[in-house]
Amino acid sequence: MVRRKFPPRTERRKFHRGMQRLSWVKYEGIVKTLAKRWSHSPEEYKELLQEGAIAYLLAKDKYDRQRGAFSTFLYWEVEGRMRAYLGKERRAPKPFSVEVPEESEIFGVQSPGQEGIAAAKQLFRSVSSEAVEVLQVIFSMPANLANSLSAKGLCNKALAHYFVKERGWTWEKAWSTLDQLKQAVKTILL
Repeated sequence: MVRRKFPPRTERRKFHRGMQRLSWVKYEGIVKTLAKRWSHSPEEYKELLQEGAIAYLLAKDKYDRQRGAFSTFLYWEVEGRMRAYLGKERRAPKPFSVEVPEESEIFGVQSPGQEGIAAAKQLFRSVSSEAVEVLQVIFSMPANLANSLSAKGLCNKALAHYFVKERGWTWEKAWSTLDQLKQAVKTILL
């Protein structure tokens, strides 16, 4: 009796027919349909097609004829793979862009120009030493804090409170110095 190295011709044909039945061309429509259903953008559609192709290859290896039709098995395998992919993508941190602010935006300082410098010198000459001290505190204050205080109408109150508590001034001295400073600024600006 002669032993054959290969299975008989009929068994090989059955095997090849079975593999042809599982060809990508035949089941590509299932993958495309599911990718269209689950995608929200063209880029996501392409990604889901790739995931579907991977799921097809894995399903082809895992398929057991006793479990039913391959198309049903493939449908659930592909859908599960796509859902898992979308879940990972949605949980992944989103890319973000950061605009680097300019130095003047960070510190709230803009170059005053010649007119601004002349006005500041005139202001410093026209007020008392206490008012100069108040100006130094205002200029050393971060711009975002000064803007938020002035927007809420709290700037004068906060400054007066600071000088009473930190510098030991009386309330009367703090308010009169702030009023003097306001008047000096108004005369210079107008």
